[in-house]
Amino acid sequence: SDVKFTLGYYQREIFDDYISFNISIPLGMQGREKLKIQQSKINKESINESLKSLKQELKITIEDLEKKVKVIKQNYELIDNKMIPLNELLEQSHQIHLSANTMESLSVYESINSKYDLMILSKNEKISYFDALSKLLYFKGQL
Repeated sequence: SDVKFTLGYYQREIFDDYISFNISIPLGMQGREKLKIQQSKINKESINESLKSLKQELKITIEDLEKKVKVIKQNYELIDNKMIPLNELLEQSHQIHLSANTMESLSVYESINSKYDLMILSKNEKISYFDALSKLLYFKGQL
């Protein structure tokens, strides 16, 4: 708080000369400063709690993305390394049976369609993998 002191000398023709002085001391008005301090402390605590909440949410998001990346990678590898080769063997078997007239051609076409479905599924898993991986890298701040 600022303390102010003023002094004045007044010289008048008709009246006596006089000196005037003033002292000004600001006073706190009914705890207003304490109220502002308490409001600031409450705002600070609220901001700190929001920050903790956001940190926890970010941690959970990162953990979820790490799990998702792992599962999608496993799915992709399973489809690409196991299911598609098995389907190709099945397709070859169907073609052999078709050439021996022991199977309908419809079964061969179904196995070919199944292979293409697996290839599309494989590509979709790959897209999902890179999508989750890019989000993970973003949230970790590694981009």
